Amino acid sequence: MRRIGVKVKCAWLCIAVLHGACVPKISVDQRASQPDVPVPVPSAIDLGSGTANPTIIGTDALALLAVQPNHGAFSGGQLAILRGNGLTPEARVFFGDRELPAASIQPVDSKRLQIVIPPGTPGDVDVATQNGTDSASRRTLVGGYHFDTFFVTPAVGPTAGGTEIHLNGKGTRWDNDTQVYIDLQICTSLRALSPEEMVCTAPRGTSGAKPVRVQTADGVQVEVADAYAYSDSKNNFRGGLSGNALNGKLEVLVFDRNSGKPLSGAIVIGGNGSVVKLADAAGRASLEGVELASPQTLTVVTRCYQPITLVDIPVETATVYLDPVLSPACGKPGATRLTGGASLYTESVEGELIWPDIREFQAGGWNNVPPPKTADEHFVAYVFPLAYDPTSAFVLPETYDAVTPSDRTNSGYRFSLRSYPDTLTLYALAGLENRSVSPPLFIPYVMGIIAGVKVDPERTTQDVFLQMNIPLDQSLDVQITGPELTARGPNRLDLSVAVGIADQGYVILPGAQRKSVYPVVEALDIVGLPPLVPPLSDAVYVAGASAYTGESGGVPRSRGALGKTALSGQVLALNQFVQIPRLTSPAPNVTWDGRMLAVDWANGGADVDLVVVDISSGAGLVDWTIVLPRGKKNVELPALSALSSDLGLVPGSITLKVSSARIDNFQYGALSYGQLSPRAWAAYAVDVVQGRFAPYSP
Repeated sequence: MRRIGVKVKCAWLCIAVLHGACVPKISVDQRASQPDVPVPVPSAIDLGSGTANPTIIGTDALALLAVQPNHGAFSGGQLAILRGNGLTPEARVFFGDRELPAASIQPVDSKRLQIVIPPGTPGDVDVATQNGTDSASRRTLVGGYHFDTFFVTPAVGPTAGGTEIHLNGKGTRWDNDTQVYIDLQICTSLRALSPEEMVCTAPRGTSGAKPVRVQTADGVQVEVADAYAYSDSKNNFRGGLSGNALNGKLEVLVFDRNSGKPLSGAIVIGGNGSVVKLADAAGRASLEGVELASPQTLTVVTRCYQPITLVDIPVETATVYLDPVLSPACGKPGATRLTGGASLYTESVEGELIWPDIREFQAGGWNNVPPPKTADEHFVAYVFPLAYDPTSAFVLPETYDAVTPSDRTNSGYRFSLRSYPDTLTLYALAGLENRSVSPPLFIPYVMGIIAGVKVDPERTTQDVFLQMNIPLDQSLDVQITGPELTARGPNRLDLSVAVGIADQGYVILPGAQRKSVYPVVEALDIVGLPPLVPPLSDAVYVAGASAYTGESGGVPRSRGALGKTALSGQVLALNQFVQIPRLTSPAPNVTWDGRMLAVDWANGGADVDLVVVDISSGAGLVDWTIVLPRGKKNVELPALSALSSDLGLVPGSITLKVSSARIDNFQYGALSYGQLSPRAWAAYAVDVVQGRFAPYSP
């Protein structure tokens, strides 16, 4: 956050007091400009950890004492708590000479305000509060908040390393001689895209939030605390394609997907089959030659690992993570595949749901939810993170996750949920629930939403407050034109409408789903949506549909066709389905030699950005993944068995699953492993065929 010289000064002071506590001076300009407020000496220098100093107190009836956390990205958008005395529901907040809009301020009680940090210029900024128009109540915390010089995206990655991260700065002068360290470990493969943007690959690390340090060639060092976190999150940022345009040389890095260790001896096949190299002890193989002057098909395989083929790579670097083969011949008998360590949902978020009430800073009643009509109906609320898929089904949480009137505090109603490490947007739904029926019935009538909730590994995030004041009283009609029918389907359709929140995710609502036979003739109506008013002014309604075969949702299937609108009470046309893909080589139920693979699909519908073919053999023992970019429908694959009889697919029955996907803002040259999963696909279609595999014999 601040320049490293601060740490040096702290160490010098410790020596000066002969091994006593490190107690830095507090200069006058670090104190709050408010009367009669004692500022105690803290126990250590705060470099922006965001941890509250419990010794900060104030005796003035009107005071602004702290901003927690006290630093963040210059882009703004994070949540923070302002602590003080004498705050009122009309409290205003100022960062420098900029006043925050009322929608960015959530009064909690006379000692706390929850705010959304605005964008700013790197460095310290004064923070002030004022109760309404009463200028005498204005209190200022000099240098109360620090805008960091840079921030990192993604901010969370696996402990095995390998995540390609972007550092975004403001007013920086970065170049290719700049160095980046995460928790004092150097970030490799650094490239300066501009004086204010760099890309590098995160090293291995230990779980938790870590500082990131940037050092320029002239020795200037800047560090941001908690800028990057190691965790086994649900997003897979590791691996993929990167770098400049391919120009005669392809650098390939090969790692074990579970452990992150380099796979020495892995076979790397490029030059469209003409160049074969073995990875060195660092898992690195450099392929060079005139054959690599144009987009290349790359295949990576090694004994006891699942092969992968990336077709028409247009850039100079490929980082490949291979999955192990789960066979006793490849390890200890009974060994099971690792999933990456800690649970995805290990961190806790705690806060309160706030209902509006006429009494100042008192917990309001649930007056925007109708009273129960039977003894089996109860007031209940639940808190959720945004979903990644707008067509996700609403899943009713367990009863122990419920917020009820019995959870009342002085200001609201207490909630707690488990989450993965990330910066989250949370939403809450409140209504009536009846669990005496099957399936249980939950009808929400009101919602609240809050963005910028930062969840770090191994920490509990506290003081998150959601205002419950958005009614669920809007409707939308959807007219659907789906994919072309094949001889096998689809013959069913699911429709859902979610609320899209910028690029962050989707609010999933119960009752916002419909089922129908396919094809659909009339428009389908969805009710129980929120109005798109603050804090949902920038949101949109997102209609998504899945056409599938049979009651169980079988293939062929086309899922996730999306349509967006900001207007309720309208008819939304939904027609951007991905057409059902079909394999033309190998043909269904024929014996295939593993060489020529070809796919096709009907004209019309959404564009296809990526095709992923997963070929499973040996009853699921060995899978081969083939990835084709837009415009590519066929590829000649290398004969892996010709290199060694224990490489590649197992002879016999095989299952071929072909998926064609549309991905928002997709660039194949920046492909990540996470984009090989339906979680990252805006729309996709899939079909599965059976066949047999007999290895090619030259």
